[in-house]
Amino acid sequence: MAAESGHLKSSGGAEPSPPRPYKEKRRFTLVAALIFFTVFLTAFVPYTFEVFEKARKALPSGPARFRVLFDSKPGILEISTPGSHYFLPERGDPLKDPGIGGGGGLQALWRALDFFSRTSAETLEENAANAGVDLSRRGLARLDRAGDKVAVVIGARGEGEPGLSQLWFDRDFWRLRKVVMGDGSSAEVKGYSENGWPKTISTPAGDLEILGPPEKANSSGRGKSRP
Repeated sequence: MAAESGHLKSSGGAEPSPPRPYKEKRRFTLVAALIFFTVFLTAFVPYTFEVFEKARKALPSGPARFRVLFDSKPGILEISTPGSHYFLPERGDPLKDPGIGGGGGLQALWRALDFFSRTSAETLEENAANAGVDLSRRGLARLDRAGDKVAVVIGARGEGEPGLSQLWFDRDFWRLRKVVMGDGSSAEVKGYSENGWPKTISTPAGDLEILGPPEKANSSGRGKSRP
């Protein structure tokens, strides 16, 4: 009788905790379900190069020059080829694209502008890899709270890996939506104009606001104003 009493719930006591093997089995089941769900979602994500191809076709390409405000400072933005973009303010020193992996805290912005430059899908994919984006990782993420708009993510499995270098594209139009780099910089496209160019690109250093249609740069990829 004494042996059996250990298995009975006492009238005033709490429910005995389940045995340890049960907890471990439940934890294993949850992990397995999470892995299955991630693999299941990945099956609906296009292959990485296909995403770059779709984005290349969906977005306009330079060379082009714009009148812009960057962190409320007026100036000229020139988009040419990867590693050669620049912002020339009306006052102060110019900001130059230092190239892939360069410093300055604006790496994500420059790499976002690559998608509007005169280059191929192959080069965009290669540059992303050189910038630290793991091309083998891909997933889906929400672009709004309701989940009505979905992004294809290259470089991460979805929303749960914010510390990784990654690129977000909307799944409806294959336009670039967000760039995150391993140096902590980020750039998020806040809307597109009818001609396909971004309206605003938000960064921790300030918003880049494009004020009007592009002015075509010359064939060398540089406009009249040089930094």
